[in-house]
Amino acid sequence: MMSWLPPVYRAGVLAAIILLINISAQKNAPVTGRDAPDVPLEILQIFYPSASAVSPRSDARGAHVVTDQNGNALGFFVVTAPDSDSIIGYSGPSNTLVAFGADGRVLGCELLSSGDTPEHLEQVVSAPRFLGQFEGMAWDEISSLESVDGVTGATLTSMAIGEGILR
Repeated sequence: MMSWLPPVYRAGVLAAIILLINISAQKNAPVTGRDAPDVPLEILQIFYPSASAVSPRSDARGAHVVTDQNGNALGFFVVTAPDSDSIIGYSGPSNTLVAFGADGRVLGCELLSSGDTPEHLEQVVSAPRFLGQFEGMAWDEISSLESVDGVTGATLTSMAIGEGILR
């Protein structure tokens, strides 16, 4: 008589579970992008040892120019958030700094924050080839890539970080 009721009930419970997981991930997501505090100079000095100042976002890419104490441009950097905020790895979005030299080529990348598990993040950070795969590439080369190499054991986390960099 009411044989449709159990399947509808199960579908409703499944939808509620998915909604609660999504809400939980958003609550636990780190503050990133335009809402995040400025990148500390100490992090920038990993790539620009003589860095002493950073400009506000300077172009459509959201780039910040890094200068030395004499005002000489050392390069520029971007962060992947907020453009990457919709890319969820294992359990949350990530924000990665991509540092470019004065020649417009990537000096390196640094993971600033992530909503993923510490175990997965450790695997990604301890795999130098993962973030290192972007070194030496120009902006256009990165944006034209169709995929990146991931990290075994942290595939979802690494692929989300890589996709954020590509975006």
